[in-house]
Amino acid sequence: MSAYCNKTNKKGVSQEILDALIAGDHQAFTIVFNHYYQRLYHYVLSCTQSHYACEEVVQKVFIKIWEKRKDIRTQTFNTFLFTIARNLAYNHNRDTLRREMGKEYLRNSSIACNPTEDRIKNQEYQRIAEAAIERLPPRKKSIYLFSQKTGKNNQQIAEAFHITPKTVKNHLWKIKQYLRNCLSPHLC
Repeated sequence: MSAYCNKTNKKGVSQEILDALIAGDHQAFTIVFNHYYQRLYHYVLSCTQSHYACEEVVQKVFIKIWEKRKDIRTQTFNTFLFTIARNLAYNHNRDTLRREMGKEYLRNSSIACNPTEDRIKNQEYQRIAEAAIERLPPRKKSIYLFSQKTGKNNQQIAEAFHITPKTVKNHLWKIKQYLRNCLSPHLC
């Protein structure tokens, strides 16, 4: 560690430390970890609102940094680091929401196990979803329907529509949020 003394500042770690991290130096990784841990912790906590989740997500951030160290561009390291943290925090929140919705669905379906009623409800949900899809702007509607019918990944959809995979991801995420909002008032 002494080889890297005084190689950090408020903005970040030095070029030398990042170069050593990219090369696989464990001491450099420890310095990066120690330098960024508190900032990442508070950032992820603001996204997850859970200390337990925060610990888990921050740990995953540093694992990903180590795994992707060869892809690090030192000029944009802070952005790279906090983008990974944001994405993992959002993924955690999404997964938690899905689990909770699944538990709620199971609770509701165990209370009312009537196949005829379930079929009617499913048809109603389908009708509401189809009406909501029809109200989407044409571009979003096309992207959503294409993704649903073909099962292609974001990269393949992006190539078909001549847009970036990130744009596809954003469209699909917003559409799913929109559909969830349209359906949620009708859930038991």
